[in-house]
Amino acid sequence: KVVWCGLSAVTPAALYLVMARWFTRTAAVLAALLCALGFGSFVMAVSLNNEAPYALLVVCIAGVTLAWVDRPTWKLGVMLGVMHGAAMLLRAEHLLLMEMLCAVGAWRLWRGRVAAGRIATQTLWVLLAAVAVCAPWSLRAHAAAERFNTQAAPLPYAMAQPPWTPAAQAFMDGLPAF
Repeated sequence: KVVWCGLSAVTPAALYLVMARWFTRTAAVLAALLCALGFGSFVMAVSLNNEAPYALLVVCIAGVTLAWVDRPTWKLGVMLGVMHGAAMLLRAEHLLLMEMLCAVGAWRLWRGRVAAGRIATQTLWVLLAAVAVCAPWSLRAHAAAERFNTQAAPLPYAMAQPPWTPAAQAFMDGLPAF
């Protein structure tokens, strides 16, 4: 819980730094205060779920996305992709936010007269890094589901009440376990 409290304490500070860099100091102070004093921050700080690290990641992703749009480099793209990958491991729906941020970033680069090939390359760095972070967990989860489907113990039909008919047993045995 101490680590989660630390993550929750760092989030308003990170939000202040991001907001002060890209907006005004007044907006940064207000955003950081609202983040620090919000009821959700207190709840996230003391409950062991993925919200505290995810909140910090989203703030960092916003800051790095703004920097990446300002000066797109492969290093920022990879850093952004790694953060997106970690966020997707915490929240599955983060994929939607990553897609939107990449699209907005690409659009902003295009409006800044950056060549289409460079935009595609920079966006590809983000996507490849995100996939590289998520791939080990995805492959392991696939292997576990495959193992579960092929090595599942048979159902104890003899103990079932009411008794199962042979046709119902055959039907159930034909279904995948997972």
